[in-house]
Amino acid sequence: MPIPRMSAGIRAVYLLFPLAVFPMSASAEEGAPAVSPECHKILHEDSADTEAKQRCLQEYRERTSTYQVVVTAGRVEEALSTVPASVSVVSSLEIERSHAPSIADALRDVPGVDVSDAGEPGLKRIRIRGEDSKRVSVLIDGQEFFDPRDVGTPLLIAPEMVERIEVLRGPASVIYGSRAFGGVVNIITKKGGYHPVQASANVLFDSATSGFQESASLFGEAGGIEYRVAAAGADVGNRHSGEGEIDPSEYRNKSSLVYLGRQVDKHHFAFNYQVFDGKSDVYVEPEVRTRPPFLDFSLEAPQRDREKYALFYDYEDKGALLRTAHIDLFRQISVRELNTFSTTLVDPTVPLSADTAVLGFSNTHGLGGNAYIDLAPTETVSVLLGAQASSDDLRQTRDRTVTMMGVAGPAESVVDEATLDSMAGYSRIQWTASEEWELSLGGRTIWTESELDETNRAGLAPDSSDDTAFVGSAALLFSGIDNTVLWAKAGQGYQYPSLSQSAIGAFAGPSFVNPNYSLDPETSWEYELGGRYEDQQFSGSFAFFFADADDYIDHVLCSAANAACIQPAGPRDRVYVNIDSARTWGFEGELRYQWSEWTPYLSGTWIRRQYEREEYSTFDTGLAPVSARLGVQYETELSAALGGWADIYLRAESQADEFDGTSTSRNPGWATLNAAFGVEQGPKHNYRMSVEFMNIFDKFYRAATENIPAPGSAILVRVSAQF
Repeated sequence: MPIPRMSAGIRAVYLLFPLAVFPMSASAEEGAPAVSPECHKILHEDSADTEAKQRCLQEYRERTSTYQVVVTAGRVEEALSTVPASVSVVSSLEIERSHAPSIADALRDVPGVDVSDAGEPGLKRIRIRGEDSKRVSVLIDGQEFFDPRDVGTPLLIAPEMVERIEVLRGPASVIYGSRAFGGVVNIITKKGGYHPVQASANVLFDSATSGFQESASLFGEAGGIEYRVAAAGADVGNRHSGEGEIDPSEYRNKSSLVYLGRQVDKHHFAFNYQVFDGKSDVYVEPEVRTRPPFLDFSLEAPQRDREKYALFYDYEDKGALLRTAHIDLFRQISVRELNTFSTTLVDPTVPLSADTAVLGFSNTHGLGGNAYIDLAPTETVSVLLGAQASSDDLRQTRDRTVTMMGVAGPAESVVDEATLDSMAGYSRIQWTASEEWELSLGGRTIWTESELDETNRAGLAPDSSDDTAFVGSAALLFSGIDNTVLWAKAGQGYQYPSLSQSAIGAFAGPSFVNPNYSLDPETSWEYELGGRYEDQQFSGSFAFFFADADDYIDHVLCSAANAACIQPAGPRDRVYVNIDSARTWGFEGELRYQWSEWTPYLSGTWIRRQYEREEYSTFDTGLAPVSARLGVQYETELSAALGGWADIYLRAESQADEFDGTSTSRNPGWATLNAAFGVEQGPKHNYRMSVEFMNIFDKFYRAATENIPAPGSAILVRVSAQF
């Protein structure tokens, strides 16, 4: 359902309403307590002196802008400084200051991460260390959101509902299963608050799209129950690039969240309900729209929805043998409508053309659960034991019609239903050999079955395939140097074929990509050397990595494959096969230096990736070898109730080439200058207004892993308040 448009006058009030008119109150900031008990009391007392409030405000800002505890590396809370893995954390404050219109955009500058859009501006995805988004596990509050389709899982949640995002780079199949081939993105939502009734509101305007994003939430804690109710919406027009309007590139979405939680002694119970309804245009490059045999080719994505119900139970007793216990259950529904329209030249001598329309609708019903315990049998040993299960049911319909010379041929209607079931047991043992050395070993046994339950497609019959596999990992951590940790790590990646690949196939324009039950799972080994350093002024991290992956799944023409295709096969029909292997190596790094109120910083990635096929081997894989962000931040406190910040930075990417077996396409390198400024008012800086000038010199460019040209020169304005 379309999102109602607000009048221009109401929007202008949202943008121009001065912060100074907000009442100065002692309303609490969002989220759970993020300061010491002493400061928590001071920040909530109107009678506290100004100097104490200033000190505690600084503590709060430091803790919420840089998270020191993470949960994604091993499913349990761990100090970021001692995690033997490449983990980055993006806080809610960083999300807001980045003016990110989507969660994927908020991750754009994380080392090793690339944004992918598949031509859909409102449904962005991410890649990690060169691995496609379909090989990255996306979690929301630790629970997987799975998309069985080939283009990967879009990040379907509004940025305003997110407390923080943790990104784990490298294979994580031991802890998170089949789909964590390239890494994990764990999106952690906002929960309750401090007081019985609190509220927040947020508006973002983007001049590049004339787009507005609005959100509001009501949250708090009363009678021992914490709660949050939130809603958000986006209404975004066509994107303007450095060379004009990109048509089509509109999108709209709306989302809502309901959270309830209760702490009873050492036990915590929670319920979470989330809805996301999206509609996005699909941009197709002009050269693709008219590439022979197409005279025209277009796509529509009028529906992309997600609904999820989740239950959580947690037990915690840090001093006992059983330190933590966790159980979660979820049910989620994913709905997609994707329509394809094409005009194909059938006979150039007449000329004779055919118009083909493929209307596709699919929904996935997923059930899943995860349970684990964290044991401390001795002071130097900890053991994580867990079990996980999921079941995904995919039902899709495709209606295909062909019209030639104004005469419609017989319609083809296909209905497929398939299921993918998975069960696993996993464990991790950590042994602190001394004050300086820690060893971690992990393993996971996976059982997976893919089954085509029913189909009316001629030439395709119900069938099934299954696999049992074991994956392992090992890590060694050294902390014998002041303020420094170093680690070495090796881990296996494993990904079972998707339902599209093994059971039901997929349409690619007017042609069909056949499924293949004989596919082998994709597998990999990755090795990593990394380190972190942090003192009062300087912080940095780095990682060298090498990955060797086999049995990548892609599709080839039926005429070039040994696998069976449904007959009669069209001249452009294809089939999924294990065809590729890949080797990837690279370096990631981040540096920050705090000098008084100034903080210069640098983050970047160098990566090389080699694909190997029977026909050819190439380093031209569509990735930019170098990407980086270089900038300087400025933070000042003008008074106890007024602060300001600025961030001026360069974002850049080197040239990326891609070889498709016959020719090489080139994506030029680029660099943009950007600047953001903001003010924050109130005793806890609960009222904010910020502006960001993006792509100041109006550079026309396209990121290597995205289909749509990037926005040109634009101004983004955000106004937010917390009461």
